[in-house]
Amino acid sequence: MKKLIFLSIALGAMIFAGCTGTPCCDGASIIVTPSELVFNADGTPNVPGVDFFTITSPTPYNFAPAEGWISPTGSGIITVAVSPWPSFDDRQGRIILTAASGEKVTVIIRQLGIAPEEIDPANAGWTLDRMDPAGWISGTFFGNNDVLQITVDDSAPGTNSSTNNQGKNFAVNNPTQSENWIVEADIYITADMADPTSNDPFHVSFWAHTYDYTLAVYTGYPIIAASNVIDSPGDELWNYTPGDMTPYFYLYDYVGNWTQGPALTEGWHNLRMESDASVDPVEINYYIDNTLVGTYVLDPGEAASLRHVHVSAYNFTTLYTTTPQPYAGYTFDGYFAHIKSYVW
Repeated sequence: MKKLIFLSIALGAMIFAGCTGTPCCDGASIIVTPSELVFNADGTPNVPGVDFFTITSPTPYNFAPAEGWISPTGSGIITVAVSPWPSFDDRQGRIILTAASGEKVTVIIRQLGIAPEEIDPANAGWTLDRMDPAGWISGTFFGNNDVLQITVDDSAPGTNSSTNNQGKNFAVNNPTQSENWIVEADIYITADMADPTSNDPFHVSFWAHTYDYTLAVYTGYPIIAASNVIDSPGDELWNYTPGDMTPYFYLYDYVGNWTQGPALTEGWHNLRMESDASVDPVEINYYIDNTLVGTYVLDPGEAASLRHVHVSAYNFTTLYTTTPQPYAGYTFDGYFAHIKSYVW
């Protein structure tokens, strides 16, 4: 399992980093709220810039040591995944963040309502959405275990532009119907996917589904996609020019348009969506590799309870323009790892 920490300090720091060494990140999750900050002479919080830090805890709380990076952006709460649980009964305690340059932040912890959920690609809870992809397997790819390989090809073409989008949903653990949530996944971008001179189209995406449990209706479909076939907002996926592709991450908005994000580069990339239910309308922030790249905004008053995560790829075997145009021998493999949901 990939080890990670997600932290956000209300007085000026956002942390999202891989921890190494001891297994600090495999179990239950906690919320951390600011308690004590070290202040500068001018009264500003002494939170470092982009800087290496370590995490320790005073006796008797005994968190496993961890390490990561800190930068002065963002606000809100701190969420940390920790294993094993600290040995105190009321789930209250302290941790200390220490930067390499010596600055320290001390924070109080309390337990999150629901532990983070890592969703195995082989879990039987994945259910069909629209049409099954040709392949959905869990294996070892590109240095990671338990990776989802999703395959679309000409053995299972869609019957229209909707069923060409082939994938599955997973109903997340959200018994309180909370609107406070994070979903994330890692996606692997191959060298061919990042090549703008490619003749082969692809569109692979990671979704969240938001829901109003009172009205029993879906309210939003925030999506981060990796694609090489979108030229402009609202562009249909089949309108592309072979050899002149647009390999970027794309962000879906509430009215159905795509916004271009960072260019695709070979390797693993982290995709994250984080709701902000403290505002009306609810905002869902898009992050790629821990950089805020866009926001999905619902209508005023709409609920945004997390219901599903979704993974799909578009099958270009049949291209829908005025008449179907066959793409003989089409095949595409997409790769996702560490699909997670956090709800509190």
